[in-house]
Amino acid sequence: MFALARSVVMLLSLAPIGGPCVAQAIVKQEPLDGRNGATVYVDDGSCPKGSIKQVTYTHGNAMSGAPLRAAKCIPRSAAR
Repeated sequence: MFALARSVVMLLSLAPIGGPCVAQAIVKQEPLDGRNGATVYVDDGSCPKGSIKQVTYTHGNAMSGAPLRAAKCIPRSAAR
């Protein structure tokens, strides 16, 4: 019982370490293999000056194995 309680405390103490990453990488070309739920910032020149394209892959599938994607231009300051 003591070992189980100690394991739970250790797991809970490590939980903040595995949190989401604050900084997102900005790529020049949109990746072909987007993972479901992923968000990618793409600087390919398709958005107006001072903006960057945010591509989000959703959990639905249009075709078998191909994630849906939503792209929109956002202010560059919001991508950081």
